[in-house]
Amino acid sequence: MLSCSHHREAARGVRGAARRGRFPEALDLGLALLTRHPNADVCGCRFAADLLPLANAAELPGLGEPLFDVVAAIEGAGTLTGKIRSLTRASALSSARNPAEELDETDFDLVRTRWLPGRHHRIAVVELRLRRGEHDTDVTVARKLGKGVLRRTGRARALHAAVGCGLALLEHGRPDDGHALLRAAARALERDRRVRALVKQPDPPPTRSVVAATSRWAWARAVIALSDVDSEEPLAVARLSAAADYFMSVGYPLGAAEANVGLAVVHAARGDKEATVRAAKAALSFVERRFAAIGDDTLVARWRAAAWRARDLGRSAATDQADVRLFFDYDGGYDWLGARAEIDGGLDASAEPLRSLFRDPHTGTTYSDMLRRAMRLLVHAGTGGPLARELVARERGNLAAGGDGVWLGRALACLAELHVRRGDVTPAIAAAREAREVMHALERPEARAEADHELQVLLDLLLDQGHWAQALRLAVAFRAVDPARYDPLDVVRTRAARRNRPDVAEEVAACSVELARARAREDGDAEPVAQALWSWGIARDAVRAGSGAPAFAEAVEVAEALVADGSGRHLGTVVRARTELALHQERTARPGGARIGLNRLWVEVCVDGEIALDHVGALIGLVEAVIGVHTSARTKVDVLVPAAGRLLALLVDAGERPSEWAVRKLIGWTEALRELGAAAEAAELGVGVVGLRGLEVGEQVTARVELATTLRELDDLAGARRWADEAVELDPASLSALWASGLLHLDAGEPAAACGVLDRAVELELRGWAFGLRGLANLRLDRVDAAIEDLEVAVRLLPDSVMAVATAARAYRRAGAPEWALAVLAGRGAATSSDPWLRYQFGLAVAEIEGSAEAGQYFRDAWELGSAPVETVGAYWRRADPSLGMFLLALGAEDEAVAEFERVAQAGMRRGLVRELAEDLAELAGALPERAEGAARLVALLPGGDGV
Repeated sequence: MLSCSHHREAARGVRGAARRGRFPEALDLGLALLTRHPNADVCGCRFAADLLPLANAAELPGLGEPLFDVVAAIEGAGTLTGKIRSLTRASALSSARNPAEELDETDFDLVRTRWLPGRHHRIAVVELRLRRGEHDTDVTVARKLGKGVLRRTGRARALHAAVGCGLALLEHGRPDDGHALLRAAARALERDRRVRALVKQPDPPPTRSVVAATSRWAWARAVIALSDVDSEEPLAVARLSAAADYFMSVGYPLGAAEANVGLAVVHAARGDKEATVRAAKAALSFVERRFAAIGDDTLVARWRAAAWRARDLGRSAATDQADVRLFFDYDGGYDWLGARAEIDGGLDASAEPLRSLFRDPHTGTTYSDMLRRAMRLLVHAGTGGPLARELVARERGNLAAGGDGVWLGRALACLAELHVRRGDVTPAIAAAREAREVMHALERPEARAEADHELQVLLDLLLDQGHWAQALRLAVAFRAVDPARYDPLDVVRTRAARRNRPDVAEEVAACSVELARARAREDGDAEPVAQALWSWGIARDAVRAGSGAPAFAEAVEVAEALVADGSGRHLGTVVRARTELALHQERTARPGGARIGLNRLWVEVCVDGEIALDHVGALIGLVEAVIGVHTSARTKVDVLVPAAGRLLALLVDAGERPSEWAVRKLIGWTEALRELGAAAEAAELGVGVVGLRGLEVGEQVTARVELATTLRELDDLAGARRWADEAVELDPASLSALWASGLLHLDAGEPAAACGVLDRAVELELRGWAFGLRGLANLRLDRVDAAIEDLEVAVRLLPDSVMAVATAARAYRRAGAPEWALAVLAGRGAATSSDPWLRYQFGLAVAEIEGSAEAGQYFRDAWELGSAPVETVGAYWRRADPSLGMFLLALGAEDEAVAEFERVAQAGMRRGLVRELAEDLAELAGALPERAEGAARLVALLPGGDGV
């Protein structure tokens, strides 16, 4: 075995390494020998066949197929018998890594009849059938292995096959059978003194035969696989330590790492943290430098599994800060490859024998597959440069020979990513450009999509590493033909805004301007130039205030040139450009100029209440700008009403699903109109929004809730209930819909029904609003304890909510615990709050405990805060204004309180507010009995005369 008549000395070195169990070294030497061997020679083919069992034992299945092709290279010449082929197949059986589906029954007949003496063939057939799932395991076969086999080597090979079978069972999800078979095989192998020496002797002698060395390998693999289930075994630590030392001595780092992981598992199960950390650190100290291993997905998966498990075991057991940092910083996906500086040379040297040996088309394809798999791994570790360049060269040759260009595109993309990870952006862009050209030249949609995806990966990688200038270069070089689908410049702009890099955003905007100008020279459309210019102006203002003025001025100039023909087709662009110019003036502390410019623009756009502008974005931008520079509520209403009507008409005329952004703005304008006192106009707009076609369910719910809220303000409870019920029906899990429905039940004097609705809301939310409303409903039902329970949750979740804090204080006072009311109010800063209602509530709590004299200052504060002049429109100055009369009454100014209530009552009140005011006055009379008569006078002024 392993003899060669051409290279005797080299073959002797291979045999020596194999007999000592140094299978990786023997393979490297053997492959080097084959590269120097004459082609199509029986001697070389036999030598390749002898290397196959070593490849299987060393768990390098990627070498199996190429070696077999070398073995079978001259079979057609008639000089090679079936003996070598059957030996090749027999050796494949002993490896759990070769797919069983590649072997057929003919192979087993060949193995059984020619090369497996006695009962040896039975375990081989059992292994195949087990791995195919054809029948259950007969564990007794493992216990009887070798009985009746006269030759020692036959028994040993049967045990080797049993270990392979047990590992295969574990891989196929049959741990009980697999562990039983491995345990039996391991114990049988330990009867061999050469295997037993690993455990019994501190410095075991090297083996002198390949069979003995393979027995040690098989035993060590079995011991490692049993570490999860044999942690309580007395000799578990000794066996795993022996396996780790053995694999380390024979140059098999993966086995040594897995053995140390097994040791860490056993120590962790026994509670020995120090030993666990020591074993885990040892497992992480090994690195892989064999190209054949890195080019095999199965071995890569085993390396990662070992590294991640060692890291996790170390993290759970480490106490020393240095160890904790080591385990938490370790990247189990790539760190087992070692230091970057040491990887390239070692891998390139390891690949050299394969590169030289596998030259014919079939084996060359196999080597290329290994190279591709290796580079998928190495590129993420930022290494493998020589192999990446070799892969590109091979794929170029394949393409020239008529191969698929997609492989060249992928190889170039891999090379580009590697350059980026190493900081070499210029060659990365060149490789990415060629990859994109190759993939697009294939004219296959999937190839184009893959090229675009690779571009996104590369751009994201540059941005993640902070290479802003290089990312911008890449984005400019590969700007998508269809920016609406994927625009690299927009990706850079968004990421720069997220990372607070206005300088980068300004560079992106400047590049966009140049690209827009270049495109305008080709197609004559200058509209994108104007858009790019005002975006550039915004970006420049973000870098230095006022520096965007030239860009805005040019944007207006370009936009106005577009409408010189009087067609009005580009009116939206003009409006947007002038709007952005005005906003620029406002940002540069020239609000007067901005207001004048926007007013003039609005007058031009809105003539006699009619707006001719048909550009949604320009209309929204102009309206937002105008209402932003004005403080007069009346002016804002005068702008919003016609603008909202025009926007609604544009969305209706579109005839397709409205823009989510535009719908959101329209709903926001509805709310703004209601808050500005124009509830009737808001309701009319809300009805229109609800009637829009193509809205998403969430938009429909929001529109209906907003309309219900507006109708509640108009005291149309029936209409409000209708829309709120529709919202709940559309989405029973919508919190806003449930809140609105519960609030309307409270307004209608139906606290029990409100509790029923709010019970569902409480199950869905964690923010507290539903708890606050349900607490109010329970308080109106005189369920004070339940109300306090809900309101305590609401106050905890919403500490800044005036409603929650004030209602909780009321509940405590209702329960006869004014000191708790005072405590909850004080805890939320009510004594110094800028909210008049909280100051008033604090005064009531103080009055109940210490008397009205001590509370007078807080009532006075509430009046001063609440009566501060503000500019408003509509029936009410603000939501707290109806309470001004109560503040005055609490101060003892009964006549002034009556006058204030008469003024507010004449303006009209919704029924819900009447009920709330009646409750507030009853609360005032209870806390300040001397004010009870005045409270009764105020109640009489409310619509209905009794507050209901």
